[in-house]
Amino acid sequence: MDCLSHRFLPVMYLLACGVTNVFCAAQQSPQAAPPSTPGVMGGVVAGNRVRRPPPPPYSADRVTVRTQTLADGTTITQRNLLKEWRDSEGRRREEFYQFRPGDPEDIPVNIIITDPVAGVRYYLSPPNHLATKSELKPRVSPPTTQANPAPVNRLPAPPPPTAEHEDLGMQEIEGVNAKGMRATFTLPAGAQGNDRPIQYTHESWYSEELQVQVMLVIKDPRSGEMVTRLTNINRDEPALELFQVPADYTIQETQTVVTPPTSPE
Repeated sequence: MDCLSHRFLPVMYLLACGVTNVFCAAQQSPQAAPPSTPGVMGGVVAGNRVRRPPPPPYSADRVTVRTQTLADGTTITQRNLLKEWRDSEGRRREEFYQFRPGDPEDIPVNIIITDPVAGVRYYLSPPNHLATKSELKPRVSPPTTQANPAPVNRLPAPPPPTAEHEDLGMQEIEGVNAKGMRATFTLPAGAQGNDRPIQYTHESWYSEELQVQVMLVIKDPRSGEMVTRLTNINRDEPALELFQVPADYTIQETQTVVTPPTSPE
């Protein structure tokens, strides 16, 4: 599996971009959970198990462009593409493309199909026509253990960056309304060997109607600027075949995938 893990490094890079979306939860408004419906995510209301509908279906291209300017003026630009689909049952398909010299631009590097209805996830390798199947299971909280009272000599943790948050209001992006939030972080001097404070920003635009992040802009003097934007948005229901493994793929089993528990409503 080492080889497979290595092939999914670009996947993890793109997913790491989504981790910075710390504002999305704050931008979503709470909603009451409707009666139970098959194939959707669940919660608990008044002691009874109920289910809430998944986000609306869509398909789109998520383009990430990272630009870095070196001290001598040299500019490095890297582009990645994630094609994504989500149906009305909560199934997802993600195709990852890299644009490197010699790579075909019309063949994805990796494909991930997540099917919460069937409780499975598939990692597809198009060059090998190989699909790795994992079972989706709720995460079980580990038992609490008492901390070891023995003293441990550790260096003090560096001071965390301070953050200021700014509401950017509403804006139409690619035909959908999105709410913007900007966080400005200041890393104090000495936190990473820096002799002066370092300031960087994360700007996130979240669409409540689509229930997905439509744009993310990260500006950091250490790594340059990275812009991730959802384009070619289509609100139609994707074909069911997109969430199935092609017949000419070999399917192999792997370890269970643990999913976060559902929060009570």
